[in-house]
Amino acid sequence: MFVKLDPGFFLFFICTIVGSLIGVFASSPIGLWFAMEVNFFGAVSLFSGKSSVETDSTMKYFMSQALGSGLLFLGILLSLGSFIEVSSGVMSVLGGVFLLMGFNMKIGLFPFHFWVPSVMSGCSWVNCFVLSSWQKILPLWLVSGVGFGSLSFLLIACCVFTALVGGVGGLGQVYFRPLIGYSSLVHSGWMVLLAVTSVFSLGVYLLVYSFVLAGLLYSLSLSHSYCFQHVPGLFFGGSGNSFWIWIGLYFLSLGGLPPFFGSVLKILGVFNLSSVMPLALMVLILSSLISLFYYLNIFFNFSLSLSGMKSYYAVEKFSYGKFSNFLALSSISINIGMSVIFILLGYWFWF
Repeated sequence: MFVKLDPGFFLFFICTIVGSLIGVFASSPIGLWFAMEVNFFGAVSLFSGKSSVETDSTMKYFMSQALGSGLLFLGILLSLGSFIEVSSGVMSVLGGVFLLMGFNMKIGLFPFHFWVPSVMSGCSWVNCFVLSSWQKILPLWLVSGVGFGSLSFLLIACCVFTALVGGVGGLGQVYFRPLIGYSSLVHSGWMVLLAVTSVFSLGVYLLVYSFVLAGLLYSLSLSHSYCFQHVPGLFFGGSGNSFWIWIGLYFLSLGGLPPFFGSVLKILGVFNLSSVMPLALMVLILSSLISLFYYLNIFFNFSLSLSGMKSYYAVEKFSYGKFSNFLALSSISINIGMSVIFILLGYWFWF
């Protein structure tokens, strides 16, 4: 079942929503920090489960978020500068550094990204969705208002490295949940930079991403599969069904492959970032292409195994895995060309 509905779930879910609403309408940094704590209290209660794996995942999430909250609070106090007698410039820099560290820890940016795939691997499907979408709202709202001033170049560098880690880390993954965790890192890099440039585009990005991710996670929950070895017909010669083709299409949409709905995400990113941070945009596109490569591998593995082409190419002495990689690389080359076109269109649109 995608989610177990009980009174406790509704109570903590409402607590999470109320915390987010308080944060959006907060008029001060302290008020926003308090709202994030209310949201965190509800979320960590949702994440707790009966199994030891869920308990371990919840503890990892609790420790990372508690440390991030402490760093954020210290950064806010240093930025206010009312309790320490040093120059305002020093306090501003120290406050910005602690704010940046706390923000990176809360949302899972480099170099504090390590907890995201680890926590995601032990969560239920609905908690994976909450962690990848809803729990990013308040940190993104914070960065859209703060901007980090002179430390913005560090924020951009963290986003770029986070996206690269997410793209490379997904290669070779056989379990779905860690794979979605690494995908979340890639999208986090895009969303944080959009939060700095355009709040409206960020809202559209987050809405579309949540819609696609919800469909993918719900489909995976119906399949009762947690890794590729559980896919019928892919490794053990079962008959399989077209349901896995549908899941493969969701993966392609999450990767931003045109003409799927998820391609809106990359189009928004290109048009908003091409004129202000083109170098960062190129790295983000590269990381997205890397993640799209293993999404395409997933789709072609599903489709070829379920259509019986595996045995055909075995007879032809053509490696099934190599053929899948060939199709994926061919699609990647097409998308590189489309990405260049989008960048040129972005420059033309803004200038």
